[in-house]
This record gives sequence, structure tokens and C-alpha cells, in this order.
Amino acid sequence: MTIHHLNEEPEEKSDVDKAFANFQTVAKDIGIPVPRFLGSRRPKLKQRLKDIGGLEAWNEALGKLEHSSFCCGATGWKASFDFLLQESSLYKLLEGNYDDRD
Repeated sequence: MTIHHLNEEPEEKSDVDKAFANFQTVAKDIGIPVPRFLGSRRPKLKQRLKDIGGLEAWNEALGKLEHSSFCCGATGWKASFDFLLQESSLYKLLEGNYDDRD
């Protein structure tokens, strides 16, 4: 049970926290280690969200990550959270550079 102080609203999660939580879910599903959300990761994620237009685009990127054999380890390498925090990697993912080819 959560006890709130008088006149205090429950704190809503920020988009940065939601984005990290969404990554955690996908990472667990595809077997990518979930890092600690410390240090420079929070400001980098905040900047990436700003760069790509927000949480909706981040979730699109996670969907592409989840369906990319390359990013999920087909070559022995797996994408990491830090990989997604790199501006060029995130843009390439969104642009389809890591999509599976038919």
C-alpha cells in the first residue's frame, strides 16, 4: 500500500523512465543484458528522445531492434542499451539499416 502525504500527487514517470522501462522489457525478451541506469545514460537517453521526437519513435526503434536478427545476435554480437544511446546507431536502426532482408 502506498501512503501519500496530504496534497501530494503520485509522481508520474517521465518519458525517460518510460523509455528505459520499455527497453528493459524488450531486452529481457531477446536476451540482451539490462544495464544499470546510472551515470551518463539518463542524459544521453533524454537527448536521444529529443533527437528522434519522443517516446513513440523510441518504441518504434525498440520494435525494429526486436525484429532484427543482426541486433539480436545472429552474428554473435548483440545490440546493447549503450548501442541505442549512440546517435548514429539509433538513427540507422530507425532508418532500417538493421532490418532483416528478405
